[in-house]
Amino acid sequence: MRYEKECKEIGELALKQLNLEKNKIKERFEDLSYSKIFSLLREEVSELRDELAEYQINKVSNKKRILEELGDCVAVLVGMYAAVQDELE
Repeated sequence: MRYEKECKEIGELALKQLNLEKNKIKERFEDLSYSKIFSLLREEVSELRDELAEYQINKVSNKKRILEELGDCVAVLVGMYAAVQDELE
């Protein structure tokens, strides 16, 4: 399947980020408005963009930070999926 390996890996990154202690105490995505979830997504994408820009400018890769930010972005998308699924049931 197309990008199967990458989908599995990014899913694992998202699970890791969602289960960090600092993230476990946050509200459930199902309890947030879509507007709030999109705001969180914009914030995470901005952080990812900053990490990638730093790499492009300085050619110093902090692979761990980039992967964490990717995981955060996908975690918010997973949360959006959960919120939509919850509402549609």
